[in-house]
Amino acid sequence: MVFLHAQGLNYSEIGRRLDKAPSYISNVLRQPWARERLAEELRDAGRDELRELLKGAATDAVHKLINLSETANSESVQLGASQAILDRFLGKPNQPLTVANVDPETLPIQSLQNSLTKTESAAKGGKETPPERRFPTGKYRTG
Repeated sequence: MVFLHAQGLNYSEIGRRLDKAPSYISNVLRQPWARERLAEELRDAGRDELRELLKGAATDAVHKLINLSETANSESVQLGASQAILDRFLGKPNQPLTVANVDPETLPIQSLQNSLTKTESAAKGGKETPPERRFPTGKYRTG
């Protein structure tokens, strides 16, 4: 019943096919579970339709990328098309990531404060803040 309604049939048409009254069909299809199922059916149908559409366009897109990589006037366009082909065929390359486990308790506070002072000084154009005006956390005193 839900599947037939998802295909676009009205209550009378569904009733004739299932030998049920249109009022019965209406009552069933207004139930929350039927509405949820109808939404799922429509979502799945749209997903399948989109998948088929993309399958048809994929071949043309690959041919266009190949054509661009071979005949484009701009080297940057050729390079971009070639990279797109490789990314789709081989996948994008992995980027290595290095993570250091550092216990903040083992870091010397003074060296952190010095690094912070230098960074802030560089950001302000070379004006350093005297260390005695700073809290150990690196925040300025107010007042």
